[in-house]
Amino acid sequence: MTNNTLKLLLAIFFLALFLRLLYFPGNVYFGNDQARDAYYSYEVLRGDLKVVGPGMTFSKYLHHGVLFYYIMAPVYFLAQGSPYVPALIILLLNALGTFTVFFIGKNIYNEKIGLWTAFLYAISFEQTQYALFFSHPGMALPFVLLYYLGLSLLVFKNNSKGLILSAFCAGIATQFHFSLIILVILLPFFALAFKPKIRKIKIKDFSFAIIALAISMSTFIVAELKFKQIFSFITTLGQSDGSSFSLHSDNFLHAVNRYINDNVVIVYWSPIISLLIITFSFWYLYKKGKKATAFLLIWFLIGCIAYLTGSATTYYYGIGGSVSLLIVVAFGLTQIWLRNKNFAAVLLFIIIASNLFQITTINPKGPIDSVMAPPGLLLTD
Repeated sequence: MTNNTLKLLLAIFFLALFLRLLYFPGNVYFGNDQARDAYYSYEVLRGDLKVVGPGMTFSKYLHHGVLFYYIMAPVYFLAQGSPYVPALIILLLNALGTFTVFFIGKNIYNEKIGLWTAFLYAISFEQTQYALFFSHPGMALPFVLLYYLGLSLLVFKNNSKGLILSAFCAGIATQFHFSLIILVILLPFFALAFKPKIRKIKIKDFSFAIIALAISMSTFIVAELKFKQIFSFITTLGQSDGSSFSLHSDNFLHAVNRYINDNVVIVYWSPIISLLIITFSFWYLYKKGKKATAFLLIWFLIGCIAYLTGSATTYYYGIGGSVSLLIVVAFGLTQIWLRNKNFAAVLLFIIIASNLFQITTINPKGPIDSVMAPPGLLLTD
């Protein structure tokens, strides 16, 4: 990395930090989930160790991981009970994502596209909402990004150490939201799908990846041995009073439309048009490079799976999925810039204006209802 690149990246990071701190702490949300997490964090401090985290709305048998309590327990202690400090930590971790997405873009393409991706991440309205997500899903985002950083090292740099990083971060991300178990499940799929492009993974690296995953998911293993929650979930699939799956194409289209709306440009048209825009973007990307297109498309679809199979449209089911779209947009902007700088500047202005408009008009009120419901439960109230 050159000095100029480092300076630009630091400037982008401080821009991201500024946009996320713009209305802090007046827009810090504190509702039922935050009270619950604070209460159980204090119980951990008192020596009442937990192995089961918050329950899932998806199924009465499933629970998220317990790691959030163990992280927030010392934070609450050192902050003397102030909820502003743990909220600030989530915000800072979100801003640090600018560095992670830069290196992902750099690994897939080059430093220029890495910088464009970091900039789009910094000004993304969606990402500023995740920074306000003062709850366990908000902590998942940095580890989802690190998961894809590891995969980008593995697939595009032939660095088998990336497999270890991805395995560990998949488990940690699942701790913060159980739906992210999809990252664990699909990790072998990534390795197989890009096997021709990856040099042989050493047995040592494969073993370390399994150990890293086991460590990061150890509390789930203990909880399953004690309560058999996942076993109960599986055995009740298809039963009327148990767990079930169904397809929701309308929710999928809603998520796709929101990815465009909250990251690229405010749209008022049909979600079908947003789907066509994304389809065209990936088609254009495919013409330029099949390997990167396959990687980013799988990443994007992983961020949509929960919406297709679940009945909810809340933000956190697609944690980190939209960042793949930011990389696609960054690539498109660099290609357009080479051919028509004026047109590229107009597009960039629209993206910046769209995101800043939502940041300045919505963020003062805190998280939107698809992030935290009911909205408006701010500490300032």
